[in-house]
Amino acid sequence: MSDKKQKNKSEDAVKEGKKATKSKESVTKDIKDIKESKKGEKKDKVPASSAAKKDEKEKKLAAFSAKKDGTEKKKDTDLHKSKNVKKFKSAPLLKKNPIINILDQHRQHKLRIAKIIALISIAFIAIFFLKLAYEDHSKDKETNKKVGEIEKKLDLFKVKIDKDKGFTRNQAVVQAIILTYKGERVDWENLKKWQAKRKQLFETFDSKRPKFSENFVVPTVAIEMMAIPQGEFMMGRKINEAKGCTNELPRRMVKIDYPFWIGKTEVTNYQYRVLYPQHTEKKYDGYALNLITQPVVQVSWHHAQQYCKMLTFHEQQKERIASGYVYRLPTEAEWEYACRASTDTSFYWGDKFEETGKEYANILDQLSAEFEKVTIFKDSPKRDGHYVTAPVSSFKPNAFGLYDVSGNVWEWCWDWYNPGAYRKQPSLNPVQTSPVVSEIIERGNFDRTHKIESTSKVIRGGGCLSPPLDCRSAKRDFVVPEKQNNGIGFRIVLAPPIEMLEIRDEN
Repeated sequence: MSDKKQKNKSEDAVKEGKKATKSKESVTKDIKDIKESKKGEKKDKVPASSAAKKDEKEKKLAAFSAKKDGTEKKKDTDLHKSKNVKKFKSAPLLKKNPIINILDQHRQHKLRIAKIIALISIAFIAIFFLKLAYEDHSKDKETNKKVGEIEKKLDLFKVKIDKDKGFTRNQAVVQAIILTYKGERVDWENLKKWQAKRKQLFETFDSKRPKFSENFVVPTVAIEMMAIPQGEFMMGRKINEAKGCTNELPRRMVKIDYPFWIGKTEVTNYQYRVLYPQHTEKKYDGYALNLITQPVVQVSWHHAQQYCKMLTFHEQQKERIASGYVYRLPTEAEWEYACRASTDTSFYWGDKFEETGKEYANILDQLSAEFEKVTIFKDSPKRDGHYVTAPVSSFKPNAFGLYDVSGNVWEWCWDWYNPGAYRKQPSLNPVQTSPVVSEIIERGNFDRTHKIESTSKVIRGGGCLSPPLDCRSAKRDFVVPEKQNNGIGFRIVLAPPIEMLEIRDEN
């Protein structure tokens, strides 16, 4: 152990000696360098030749300038870096309170969100207005197209009006008037234009008195009237007619001893509004009842009768009415005579309704029955194309050229209802002029019913939601004269006044 210690001590002593030697050598070297530098300075001070001096100076200046340029560039770069570092180090975000920094960041985030929302809103508004502009342009284009088509048809009718005469000419005028109503509906911004055209067309009707046995058009309201000759027919139902009522019996021969005219169709909305411009109808289950060529509904017996009186007054003022005749509602006998049109069957096309009937009448078809949740009748057609009232003349006419005598809407007759009328009335020009109290089925909208006791007026023909049996030619029904609903309209006749018929019966 003692030998090792001594050996280590000797090694340490040797190392310290070496260090001391190195330090002496470095000191000696430094002294030599200083002496040599001093000698160099003395040599520089020794004068040299002027040419050598000049060359040496120029070399030193060139070296100095190059060195200076490099140094300055380095300094600029270092300075720029140091400034950036200072800026970064002196950023207020780092010096602020961390909570304030978070709040600032949150505020900036909210501002960014607000800007984004504002931009999206502006984009949506722009798209919305562009869409509106496009839709308006499309509508205008579509409107112009429809207006163009209507005006072309009007021009064709004008040619026909100028070319034809009599009833055919007047029918063309009626069709042109209907087109002006359609144009008014499509191009409502030019309402006055269409009204002026319509007024001009109404003035083009022939202002002659109708001749017996000739069809004509009533100039005041543009209603086409069909001439019905005097004659005889079997009124009431056959004994074996399916599910008829006792008030349709006994079946007997009835004579109408005067010619008369009856409306080709039920009075339409536009024809009624000529005298009652404020009249309108609401929709039924979303289906329109107010179209210009749909039959007018929501009119009581009194309204219908007053319409006839007003029409008579206007036509008499213009001297366009047959002598001894007035416009009024048809009697039951006149109505059934015109409906049957010389037929002897349950319907004016046959004894069964079935699929053939859907070509002639708008009634309660199977699809409508399912929708209304009522009984589906065996004879009902599957689909006749209409759920509510159809525009008049949509189905085939009878032999007298009358449309919708069966179906579409029930039609007011002049007569008071009497369940025993067929047993008591005469066979010549029968009409029930005195009211009779009876138990009646009061009808709500589209044939919804309840019982009451009252005097009532006769309605005929069945409606668009009536089963086939209610559309038979012999079917009689009755409601109070004040009733207004969506299932009752009317058709007019030009015939002798009721008072004249009573006098004829007495004679």
